[in-house]
Amino acid sequence: MDQPSKKELEVLSHLWKIKKGFLKDIIEQYNEPKPAYTTVSTMINRMIKKEFVGFKQYGRDKEYFPLLNKSSYFSDHVQKMFSFFNAVSYTHLRA
Repeated sequence: MDQPSKKELEVLSHLWKIKKGFLKDIIEQYNEPKPAYTTVSTMINRMIKKEFVGFKQYGRDKEYFPLLNKSSYFSDHVQKMFSFFNAVSYTHLRA
């Protein structure tokens, strides 16, 4: 599974906070200066392809929601970091 980039994680953090929302709702979550509508739209479209975000179509509008579970993602991330540092430590001790 792909890992979200820092910018994608920023979008996901806003979606995790609001649970679901339209593009304008996500952009409202940002501090000033807010990113361009097209920038966030492009990131969300990329995240849909990566299956981090899903949507429900309402005419021309889309309501977005996270497909990547926040607690699962961070649990996985911490586990990978722990495994990495454990392996590095073990390798260092054997040398």
